[in-house]
Amino acid sequence: MNLSYRVFPYAYYELPARELAQRAIRAAEERGEVLDWQDKIRIARERIQLAVATSSPAPQHHAMQVMAEKWANTPDWSLFHDDLSEPLHPKRTTEVAELAAEHGLRYVGEMLPQDLWQRWFSEDFQQMIRDEAGPDAVRQRQLVDDLAGASFHSSLFVKADAVPATDPSFGDREIHVRQYVQGTEKGAMRSDKISAPVAQVIREHHPASVTAAEIAEDLGRSAEQVERDLLRLHAQGLVQLSTVPPPVPAEAGERPRTMPLVIEQIDQRQIFGSSRFHVPVGLDRSARTAILRLADGTRDRDALRRDLPAFAEANGMAEGLDGYLAQLDAVLDELALFGLFADPEA
Repeated sequence: MNLSYRVFPYAYYELPARELAQRAIRAAEERGEVLDWQDKIRIARERIQLAVATSSPAPQHHAMQVMAEKWANTPDWSLFHDDLSEPLHPKRTTEVAELAAEHGLRYVGEMLPQDLWQRWFSEDFQQMIRDEAGPDAVRQRQLVDDLAGASFHSSLFVKADAVPATDPSFGDREIHVRQYVQGTEKGAMRSDKISAPVAQVIREHHPASVTAAEIAEDLGRSAEQVERDLLRLHAQGLVQLSTVPPPVPAEAGERPRTMPLVIEQIDQRQIFGSSRFHVPVGLDRSARTAILRLADGTRDRDALRRDLPAFAEANGMAEGLDGYLAQLDAVLDELALFGLFADPEA
């Protein structure tokens, strides 16, 4: 069983903004206002901006400023489902483990790579955790939370009489690796010194994927060494790991066709759009977004150049118009790399 939840103690920093917004929403409802989910988001953002504008010297004011910036860049659906949800109150890992134990379940570890402290932190830190917390996985996890911080957990539980393997490993599975989109140039992906050779091989295959076995062979390294580096890069949000080959981005082609969902998200003025790689992409009100909106498969590149100025001006998307127009071919190639185009229609 997989349980997802916000985590104390880090979540203490998020509580002032969350409670402030929820009280404002409840006050509006008590006045008789009928609110849909978008109204609640509007009230939440307005209230936290008001709190930031007071310039209060209170200790929680800095946390308010941080959360205001976060909320401004959070998709509406995520803000409503997570930060404004009444049931999504943070808990400590030990508390969740105790509740699960009452139902015959035992804590194993975390599902998310950034929470695999056995692979992520230094050997000295790991040994200190084991020395202080002992062999119990819950106590180890809680101590890591207390020292290093975590905002969210996706925890794995099994039946109490099961004997699971607690050391994260790929085993015999073939792992496909793809660089998260960080830019159009090969070499744009960041990496630390330890993982740099592995990152370079991944960059050379971008935008396609490469297997972990191919990386090991190319570098003349053991599978275990490559596995450690891949987990580090994954934990940093730089690569995707999967047991099936990820899709290769659709090329822009002569008549680019933006995915219908992205067009709908632009029309709804959403902050982020979806991509073929399940990576959110920002949708600002610039000419770049106007290009996406016009690319519906009916216009070739000359038609896009012809129609873009008038469309961008009429829809408040003229920011950067001249630059995007001059570099239209490069912009289309970049948008394709982000996975925003559908396959060309036959």
